[in-house]
Amino acid sequence: MQEWYGNILSQTTKIDLNQSVKVQVWLPTPPHRINGNDNVVIQWKASNCTDCFTFSPKELTFNIKSFQERQTITITRVKAGGQTTLVPTFNGGGFDQVPPQIYPIYIQ
Repeated sequence: MQEWYGNILSQTTKIDLNQSVKVQVWLPTPPHRINGNDNVVIQWKASNCTDCFTFSPKELTFNIKSFQERQTITITRVKAGGQTTLVPTFNGGGFDQVPPQIYPIYIQ
């Protein structure tokens, strides 16, 4: 198991079939409180080969107090495939206005 450390900025890693990588994620800025809620939920989607990877946990949640705390997501390659871009999906905290394409994880 390899480990990669970084915030949600662009990074590249290699994951072989049936192997995993642990990625630590945190936010560069706190989320906004909107309608009394300051949670932002992040999930990842593969740009191609949507069933080549599993994610554990399936999503990460941050708020104003925890935005800089590192959370770990484990990405496992379960199907062979070519280079893939994992793009985050942000929900809440004003992050849904952030273009997710600027924070990809490139998988070789």
